[in-house]
Amino acid sequence: MTIPIPSLDPAHVRAIAIRTNDLGPFEEDVLWLFDTPSGELDVPGSRMNGEAVGALHAAFPGLDSEKIVRAMTSVEPRTFRVWHPRAAEVPRTKKVLEARFEALVTRLGGRDPGGQVGVALLSAWSSPERRYHDTEHLGECLVALGDVHGEDEERDVAELALFYHDAVYDPRGPGSEAKSQELLWRDAKALAISDHVAERAAELVGATAHTGLAGGAKDP
Repeated sequence: MTIPIPSLDPAHVRAIAIRTNDLGPFEEDVLWLFDTPSGELDVPGSRMNGEAVGALHAAFPGLDSEKIVRAMTSVEPRTFRVWHPRAAEVPRTKKVLEARFEALVTRLGGRDPGGQVGVALLSAWSSPERRYHDTEHLGECLVALGDVHGEDEERDVAELALFYHDAVYDPRGPGSEAKSQELLWRDAKALAISDHVAERAAELVGATAHTGLAGGAKDP
């Protein structure tokens, strides 16, 4: 199966997105976007049938099927990024992220009986109204952390901060970072994580103040 866009070289694609609008059903309301070094290649959704999408799956491991479905059923102007070069590495599911959080807590000398703190934390990240500050964004931050060199303890403190940096998110007003810091402090006490570690992680959360930790804003 070959790529459905003859001018597209998979080796040079930096990201794939789907842009939707509210012009349907009689206008083209879906546009596939392929980001390349020479510019953005736009392909109308009417050209991307099941076989074409199957070819993209074969060429781009990690292409997000769930997000493609969401894009195809969207009736509002949105941009859905469905692939980037490290997409296959990104942990997205709550179960995987909960397990990673539990392992982190253990390394920090704490414990989460029954996993209740982790479940509540990842439920916040999974809130359906979130468009960017979601589990995918968290997973991408964690992948980026893997590229950072440093002492194990410092990396664990940074990872704790990542888990909490957008745990509380209200796009309608300021204060999300401060509320996320407060949540980190409460959870750290419940998890028996030391005040010293919690303070360092909370400082990192406060420093985000919405400059972001892993790239620019996007919709899911």
